[in-house]
Amino acid sequence: MFEVAAFREKPVLAEAERMLAAGGHTWNSGVFFFSPEVMLEEFAIASADIRDGARRALKQARREGVSIHLDRDAFGAVRAEPVDIAVMEKTKRAAVVPCSMGWADVGSWAEIWRLSEKDADGNVIVGDGSGSGAVRDGTNNIVRSADGVHVTLAGVSDLIVVATGDTVMILPRARAQDVKTLIPPKK
Repeated sequence: MFEVAAFREKPVLAEAERMLAAGGHTWNSGVFFFSPEVMLEEFAIASADIRDGARRALKQARREGVSIHLDRDAFGAVRAEPVDIAVMEKTKRAAVVPCSMGWADVGSWAEIWRLSEKDADGNVIVGDGSGSGAVRDGTNNIVRSADGVHVTLAGVSDLIVVATGDTVMILPRARAQDVKTLIPPKK
């Protein structure tokens, strides 16, 4: 285990090249291990407004069975900043444990498709118990439905379709990263 002298999230290209050339740096894989108590303490030091806003959104959440729906207005008011910057660049408690392990970025639609159970045509259909989906004459689609929405696709392939509540998102799997630009602006 090595103590972290400084944590830099996505340094600019020139700095990253300098770091590579100099050696002696460890690259962040984005895998963090911490107890909830420690992370809450670190947020209190570095980004208490994010911690407090997230707590408000959770306190005002609507609960339906095992589902928790954060309060949209309360959560929308929380300052958006990755934990890497909000906490990790500021903490004095970080350490690095070198390891060799497999990696799957389940935060990407490509990985969700790769890791999910598929039907005979390569379609991934996921509902939350109240939502459902079906695909006819289509291949390699991802259908995610919730809140009682039923999604049916016919004659299309390689799409991502997500339907929840009052929102439906449809895009080609090849443009999965565009989802970041499709999220409606905060009110």
